[in-house]
Amino acid sequence: MLPLLQNATLPPGQGVRTAAPLAVLGSEGSVTKALHTWQKRIFYGWWVVAAGFVISAVGGGARFFGFGVFFEAIVREFGWSRAATAGAFSLASLEGGLEGLIFGPLVDRHGPRRWIIIGVAMLGLGFLALSMVQSMLTFYLVYGVLMAVAANTAIGIAPTAAVANWFHRKQTLAFGILSAGFSVGGAVIVPILAWLIATFDWRTAAILTGIGLWGIGLPLALVIRNHPRELGYLPDGDPPDRDPPRPAAKGLLSPTASPVAVSGPGAPVTDFTVWEALRTRAFWLLAIAFSLRNFTLNAIVAHQVVLLVDRGFDSQSAANVLGFVAAVGIPARLVFGYLGDLVSKRALLTGAFALQAAAYFLLLTAQGPVQVYVFATFLGLAWGSIPVLFALRTEYFGRRAFAAIGGIAQTVSTVGNISGPVFAGLVFDLTGNYQIAIGTFTVMCLIAMVLVALCSRPQPAAARPSA
Repeated sequence: MLPLLQNATLPPGQGVRTAAPLAVLGSEGSVTKALHTWQKRIFYGWWVVAAGFVISAVGGGARFFGFGVFFEAIVREFGWSRAATAGAFSLASLEGGLEGLIFGPLVDRHGPRRWIIIGVAMLGLGFLALSMVQSMLTFYLVYGVLMAVAANTAIGIAPTAAVANWFHRKQTLAFGILSAGFSVGGAVIVPILAWLIATFDWRTAAILTGIGLWGIGLPLALVIRNHPRELGYLPDGDPPDRDPPRPAAKGLLSPTASPVAVSGPGAPVTDFTVWEALRTRAFWLLAIAFSLRNFTLNAIVAHQVVLLVDRGFDSQSAANVLGFVAAVGIPARLVFGYLGDLVSKRALLTGAFALQAAAYFLLLTAQGPVQVYVFATFLGLAWGSIPVLFALRTEYFGRRAFAAIGGIAQTVSTVGNISGPVFAGLVFDLTGNYQIAIGTFTVMCLIAMVLVALCSRPQPAAARPSA
């Protein structure tokens, strides 16, 4: 059925306002009725979300969450310091942030599908290369550069840009489902990686992970479509009378381009240009808040397994706790995604940061399994708020430059991404424990909570007083 939908010829400039490709086939006949029934059952946008969900689960679980498992095995084999080894995680974050400056506008211009395919292929290759690492330099090049480029391409800005195109009214829920795949990957992939490393070795585990990424990720990447108009749909599967006329879009980077009003739930959404977004207080408050958040979160993900091993856990049990954090994030992301379409997104994010600060405070004294799993529950719940950030960014700045604005915000967050893991490693190397680092994480999350609470919706340029 999909080839029929893809090959349908739409009138120039009217693809977005065509109710469905069924009109091309006519209003009668069994084929049309069958397609109509299929269309009413499952809107194709949900298939886009499902494909992105699985790709994020496999790729994110292996590359992001899996670092903590590989970290412990690599340190044990090579005898490197924890700060130096964690530097690869920081380098990956630095590269990803710099890449966002270039990659975001390219996604807006050419669409996310091709970049997801390229990213999945590169990520599989990266794991195969990881299995052959023999020095810290090659480890940094493979994990900090090759795999970072691949992950940012396959499971970073591109999938969220696709979802932003396919959904407007149900966008936070769609983001919640998409991002839940990341948590599913952590819950499922981390214990599997720990088992593979214990059963074979970390190099064999890397090879099997790369092959698995190709076998699962590449076919699913082909399911992604850039925009509903490619199949003759409107966002959310709406009929054409829900799509109001829009003025012609101007250049994304034009400093003089005016915002374009678009439809959406609640207050009308405004499309900001990149330069207009950068001139708002809201952009910088959100970017700095999430830089602080990422400082703490990246450090915990990189060091949590070795931290718990230091407190008496065996490697498998410590990896299971990290997997549990991700598992808690699965329903949390769905709940945050559901609530984000109903209540204040800013209030939800403020509460999530407070919960994350509480999690770190608990970790300061956590020793036994009960205390550790309470910490993991709080952290997993707080982590579930990420779809609200994506939706809040759309609500504040619109969809037309979504990837470009997100790429710049990601670059700002890079400061936290790269410094957190190294900071935690240095604290351990100097003091023999992580207590000072964890206390710092608690304070940072409280500061981020205040910044988000102060982040009111920016005023569109058209409504701002002129000079």
